[in-house]
Amino acid sequence: RLREISIEHANLYPSYYQVQQAKKDCYLPIEAIRITDTFVEINLQALLDVTVHRMLKVLDI
Repeated sequence: RLREISIEHANLYPSYYQVQQAKKDCYLPIEAIRITDTFVEINLQALLDVTVHRMLKVLDI
């Protein structure tokens, strides 16, 4: 039934590739993360930049 509704009305679900790309867009750059045996450190500015970028993209600004 769900498939029938999707086919009849619209393309409601993104492709798996689009989901993968959106997920990659949420990752921090590798240079913003520091990992050792005892701790993980994340650059807060990089985290803020990624968060704001994603919010603006969703709001289409």
